[in-house]
Amino acid sequence: MIKQLIIASTLIFTGAHGALAQNADVDKNTIIRSLAPIEYLPQHKGTARAIDLDIEFRTGSVNLTSRVKRQLNIVSEALRDPKLAAERFQIVGHTDASGRAAMNMKLSERRARAVFDYLILKGGIHKDRLVSSGKGETRLKNPMAPNSGENRRVEFILLQSNRDKTNRQNKPGTEKVIKW
Repeated sequence: MIKQLIIASTLIFTGAHGALAQNADVDKNTIIRSLAPIEYLPQHKGTARAIDLDIEFRTGSVNLTSRVKRQLNIVSEALRDPKLAAERFQIVGHTDASGRAAMNMKLSERRARAVFDYLILKGGIHKDRLVSSGKGETRLKNPMAPNSGENRRVEFILLQSNRDKTNRQNKPGTEKVIKW
């Protein structure tokens, strides 16, 4: 059962090159099921919950495409749902390996901030629920193709769940990772 929960916790949103067709619709309930905190189990501390969202940034750009905005609108609906409304997330931007490492770090921070701003300004998510940062090219999704667009993505990390705090008594290292 635990293994099934861990496996079931992964949902992949990708573009034309990935698991879902580019025109595939992702519904709010699928997002909620993927992001909702699971009960903390001591033997599985730090259980990862992941969703990949290939953001489709153009090389060197922080502009969100209309497709990504539609996806973020669905994400914001899910984040406003009562099952997720009390949770906090860290938004982490990533780049491909083209360009200088220092420039990619700044670009990844700006991309995460673009998603952060969109969710606040257009999605109605309170700014205190989100933080943003960048990892540059340090964690490539596809290291075999370092300049591939699939490496340009945004990851969400579910910070310690408010529901879990009482169960875990604030034990360190119990965050859950959600990749976008």
